[in-house]
Amino acid sequence: MKPRYWLLLAASLMGTTTLRAQEDDFDFSTLVPAEEVKAFCSNRILGGIPQKLVSIGYDVQGSYDMNVGTNGNLGDVSFSETDYQVNRTSEFRIDIQYPVISKNNITVALQVNYLRTFYDIENATANNELPFANTLDDNGLNSTSISTVVFKPLNMTNFLILQGGATLNGDYTLADMQPLAYTRWFGAAIFGWKPTERKMWGLGISRTYLGGALNYLPVFYYQYASTDGKWGLDVVLPSRLNVVYNFNKKTILSLGHNFQGNTYRLNALADNLEGGVDPELRRSELRFRAILDRAITRTVWFSVQAGLRYNWEFNVDDGDFFRSLFSDDPYLFENSLGNPVFAQFSISWVSP
Repeated sequence: MKPRYWLLLAASLMGTTTLRAQEDDFDFSTLVPAEEVKAFCSNRILGGIPQKLVSIGYDVQGSYDMNVGTNGNLGDVSFSETDYQVNRTSEFRIDIQYPVISKNNITVALQVNYLRTFYDIENATANNELPFANTLDDNGLNSTSISTVVFKPLNMTNFLILQGGATLNGDYTLADMQPLAYTRWFGAAIFGWKPTERKMWGLGISRTYLGGALNYLPVFYYQYASTDGKWGLDVVLPSRLNVVYNFNKKTILSLGHNFQGNTYRLNALADNLEGGVDPELRRSELRFRAILDRAITRTVWFSVQAGLRYNWEFNVDDGDFFRSLFSDDPYLFENSLGNPVFAQFSISWVSP
């Protein structure tokens, strides 16, 4: 045998002897099992709609009639009922939902929303006794809100969704803000189940101004995507319900409704009313709509939606208090609006 083969055989025997010696000297009883890694469900489903992180949109409604001042409850203050023609209502909005913590065991997102509503009302100064239409035409409405949304998975099947936030709404402008004493608070809590990677649902309760006034409403949450990825449901009742159809990965059609609203402090109107009246507009509407989302790039999407805006409530109350969606309690005064068509255009940065 050649010398190099003797050297190779000797090295192998020495390695085997050393390994056995190490095994004999090592106490395997001191080994500690690795800690079990707990698995959690995620906050998204396979085949779900893209998550919009930042959206900028413009909304316009067609003309409609507005009747102001019916069934007034202002005591000794008298005013006349007046009809107006609203030529156009337009809105500019910014919506931000950005994750500040994103881990497998918890996700925390910061939400910031800004909505500016403009009114173009013919002969808005017709009723000087009750300058409601005048403040809408001159000042419009502003809504600024900030909130935190927490998704806390408990295991692979169950999860919690918690939301809390504040909103400041009124006929103020950014250059002339209203007092923070008129800040309104909202929140929600949902307990949910995720039986598959394509379905998750939950039940909860909310403190909300969705119907215009302060209310406490149940919440039903449901997200679903079919196995072929074509059909889906996006549901957060009573806020929204969308039936979703994916033409492909870049084009999505949604059909459904959106229920939205808030309470707005009317500062200009308060200056014209005596007796410590604190007027707040209970504004809410139900929108029946079709939405087409189209990808421009991997993370930038364009959206267009159109439909009918149905007025749910546009009445004025005295202060902030609980009022049921179906309450018959009297208002300071009531208004009625026509139901125009609307269109909305927006561009969004989505989660990749």
